[in-house]
Amino acid sequence: MASGEPETSDDPPPASGGTPPSPEAAHREADHEVLATDFGVLDLVRASLRTYRKYPARVAVPAAVVFGTSAVVDSYGLRTLDTKKSTPLIVLAVVVLGLTSIGETFYAGLLDRLVGTTERGHPPPPVTHVLRTLPYVRLIVADLLLTAITAALSFFFVVPGVVAFTLFALVGPLINLEDHGILAAFGRSFSLVRRRFAMTLGVVTLPILIEHEVLDLVAEATHDSHLVVIFTASALTGAVIGSFVGLLEVFMAERLTTAYPPEGPPRGWRATLRPHRRRVSPPPEASTVR
Repeated sequence: MASGEPETSDDPPPASGGTPPSPEAAHREADHEVLATDFGVLDLVRASLRTYRKYPARVAVPAAVVFGTSAVVDSYGLRTLDTKKSTPLIVLAVVVLGLTSIGETFYAGLLDRLVGTTERGHPPPPVTHVLRTLPYVRLIVADLLLTAITAALSFFFVVPGVVAFTLFALVGPLINLEDHGILAAFGRSFSLVRRRFAMTLGVVTLPILIEHEVLDLVAEATHDSHLVVIFTASALTGAVIGSFVGLLEVFMAERLTTAYPPEGPPRGWRATLRPHRRRVSPPPEASTVR
């Protein structure tokens, strides 16, 4: 070719505004696409262990804060009820006890925002960005709603409550992953989980039930202890057990949403004070396009 002619290439140009993904990232993305349609329990366990080892602080610290705080609030509410001092205090205690149900769904949504994109080879977003943009209201309301549905169906028989919890178990990650409103996230979770119900029951629901039993045992053992002891014991339990269960829930949602993409844009009641953009994988270091 003459030196004066510009060289041409059949390769597509790199995406503007960033650096092309590394070969390792591209390989991880391809593996994720394959696993999304043909994945098993061991795939989810490996992904969870891999993420826990690589980002221990991002996984364990939020779990310690969420579950430790929930245990302290629960203990305070029960102690207030035991005193029976006045009607306002009893009402406050009941409200406080209701807030202790904010746990697994909220944590799973937060965890997905913190580390969910790492399985695709993308770097995790800054923690400050996550805390600033997390859809707190939607996650909290969805958590309370799921707790209410499960409790109502389990009042007479356990099985309906377990079935309902399993079908709606992915609500937290889905609110973050696909930016659904609360009711739409419940519908989306139902449509995804019914395709892999047995796996979701074994990978998400049963570990969560075991986690709750362990947390209840810790709560009983530390019921009369100082609040600092209660927080520490429940925080350690959450960091060790709750965080791993949350990762299983996140990667189950990641695999299913990739295997069965949504048919349209996010929809439903958002229950948030301001619009929230659909979660996308964070790009590499942005470069100025000239």
